[in-house]
Formats: sequence, structure tokens, C-alpha cells
Amino acid sequence: MTRSRNVAWATMIGVALVLGAPFSNSTVVMANDDACARQQGFYLRRDKLDISIYNASIDAAAAEGAAISYTGDRENDTETAEIQALAAWVLARNPCSPVGDAPIGRPYVSGYAFALSVLGDGTLTADRTDEKSVLKPGLDAQIEIANGPIFDLQYLTATPYYQTDFRGEAQAYGFSASWQPYQLDWRLGGRYTPFSRPFDFFYQLKLEADGLRVNNPGLTDLTADTDYFWLGGTAMLRASLFNGLLGWDRLLWVTSYTYFDDTNSKQSVRMFTTNLGYNFSKEGKTSISVEYQNGTERDTLEKLNQYLVTLNVKY
Repeated sequence: MTRSRNVAWATMIGVALVLGAPFSNSTVVMANDDACARQQGFYLRRDKLDISIYNASIDAAAAEGAAISYTGDRENDTETAEIQALAAWVLARNPCSPVGDAPIGRPYVSGYAFALSVLGDGTLTADRTDEKSVLKPGLDAQIEIANGPIFDLQYLTATPYYQTDFRGEAQAYGFSASWQPYQLDWRLGGRYTPFSRPFDFFYQLKLEADGLRVNNPGLTDLTADTDYFWLGGTAMLRASLFNGLLGWDRLLWVTSYTYFDDTNSKQSVRMFTTNLGYNFSKEGKTSISVEYQNGTERDTLEKLNQYLVTLNVKY
């Protein structure tokens, strides 16, 4: 087995053992008796908007899950693997900082966490001409700020990372910083109560700055010996449909729009996705979904306009 196939199969095995959580358990509850208890240490999701690396009540919000597919074409003697997954291992966290009474009337750091994360997104094929992929390990440092003048909570995350591809050819280094607000009265990041019985929703907003130095683009459309500095963000709507009606209580709808502008080259990228998924079990460990993607992937600059039917797994 070649080194490139070793990289591919190691990546696929790493995202294969999974569980999950249903939308009905995804409400962000600000007063939680178990908030300071030991929480989940490993996460497997589609992307970072599916995860809060120390707050379990926020993390459970209608995750899309990791998607993995494998095709063995005996007629043409080709093999293709496709992966969309993010794994995170929490190294340390304190969801109840400071110890004692919280300050009154002013913002304070109410939690922090450190985690290792690995993003894998793309395809691995026998025919390299159509292959695009990114493999991005990083170290996430996240703090939670409470008592803001506008938002209930704010998450600030800083991530130094290394970027390569599924064959280990690309060489790039980067640093990203993001801000994500929560205001439950506006249904931003979660909600206190369901909107209605047949339909429930909340939305998310994440703003991000990302600097990237590319030495070797590998299996991407990035440019060698180039510096990128992306500014932008993602808006996402998460909804559950037909809750408890006609036996349907596991139908999820997730739609997102991403926009980033590179201040160095003045180019911009956009990505629109909409996903309709069904959880096979009440616990939401696995799901099947139909997804449409239209736009450009920022990590690879690959242009997409495609429909996908995927089996998703979550932990």
C-alpha cells in the first residue's frame, strides 16, 4: 500500500466511530445544574459551527455530522473516497470560570477550553487530475465571555494550524481568529422555547479572519509562495420540521451562506449550501441527507455546483 493510500485510510478510520444528538435536545439553557460537570472530550461533526468545545448544551445543536463515502469501480478499476469531517479532542476546559460569584454589571470570562482539531474535506481518487482535498490539523484556544451589553455570550477562538492534503503534498501554515455571538431572545445561537410545535429554528453567525502562507499548493487551486488574508464569515439557519406530527420528529433542515474576501489579491469566495436530513434514531446517531452546494471552497479554491446524498455520523 502506498503512502498516499495510508494517509487516506487513516483519515477515514479516524472519522468512522460515531454517535450524535437530536434537535430536540439542542436548546441552549443558560442555567444548567450540570454545566460544570465533566463533559464530552471527543467530538465528530461536519464543521466547527457544529461544535462548542466545552459547552455541551450549545454543542448538541442539530449537528449535520461527518460524511464519508467510498466507491470501488470494478469496470474502470478505480477507487474513490470522499470525506467531509471535523474531529476535535479537548485537552483542557473550565466551563464555570470564575470560581465563586460572577461579576455583576460587567463582562467577564465565563469559560475557556483548549482542543486539538483536524478538518478533512475532499476526495482521494486513483485519477489525480480531478482530485481536490484539504487536511488541516490545528490547536483551538476558546474563551467564553458573558454579561456583554448586547449578547448573552460571545465566543472568541484562536487557531494556529498546518494545512496539507490527503496525500501530504500541500504545505501551508495559517492562523485564524473568530467571533461568535449568542442572544437567545433573538434566537441567535439557540432558543429558550420552541417556536411552534411543527416548526422550530435558530440561527448562527460567525465572523472570522484567517491568514494563510502557501508554500506548496498540492492538490488545491491555491498559488505557491503566496500569502492569503481572508476576512468574512458564515450565517447559518438550523430548523426542525414536523415535530411530533404524523410521526415525523427527526427531520432537520440546515442552510448556510459563507463569504470571504482576500485583502491581498482582492478576490472573494462565496458558498451556499442547503441540507435536508433525517435522523435514523431518536438519539440522532446517524442520519441520511440530501444537500446542494454552490460556490467556491475557501481552503482549496475549488468551484462546486453539485447535489449530494450522504450518510452522516456524529459523536
